[in-house]
Amino acid sequence: MSHLPPTTLLKSRENLQGISKNKSPTGQYSGLLKYQVMDRILLTLWPNIKACIEFGTKTRHIIDLNNRDSAFHGFLITEDFVSELIEVLKAEYPGVDFAYKETAGYDGKILERIIVMDWS
Repeated sequence: MSHLPPTTLLKSRENLQGISKNKSPTGQYSGLLKYQVMDRILLTLWPNIKACIEFGTKTRHIIDLNNRDSAFHGFLITEDFVSELIEVLKAEYPGVDFAYKETAGYDGKILERIIVMDWS
């Protein structure tokens, strides 16, 4: 049985038009950057999930949103982005549960931001 990688984001006409119209005053396309980040997340997520399936040791995976060397490099992660990312993940992995969790230190500063993916 082959485990195919995800198909990544739907690049419909409406999505492409929305991205091309979303230009900042500096001339950058923020929608394009967001799309690239989500695409990278989906593509880097699959090998980790596949390893969990092949070894049969886990039925969950954690996506670390604070990992600066990951797909998020150079991108500011907001609550809206996390909500949108979870919706994209739900569409990509139907029936899988996703939960966003934050861990704060004693001073209230956020130490960890993760998305837990559970298919048990």
